[in-house]
Amino acid sequence: MELLDEDELDDALRSGDITPLDHSLAHVEARRVQTAIREGRFAILDLADAHRALLTDLLQPFGPDLQRKGLPDDEVRI
Repeated sequence: MELLDEDELDDALRSGDITPLDHSLAHVEARRVQTAIREGRFAILDLADAHRALLTDLLQPFGPDLQRKGLPDDEVRI
């Protein structure tokens, strides 16, 4: 699983926009979330899937222009 925007986090540290502690905490949290996703313990994804299914059903009468577009179900990027 790829961690997106890591270079921007490093840039923010170098420019002084965030502290070393903020930088460290962001990396720790990103690793925690990645692990939870890999182990199937990231409940937000399950909730998002349920909401997507609900919205798909609700929007179906409006036609194919409102169909889901985006990443395939098996591709999660953080």
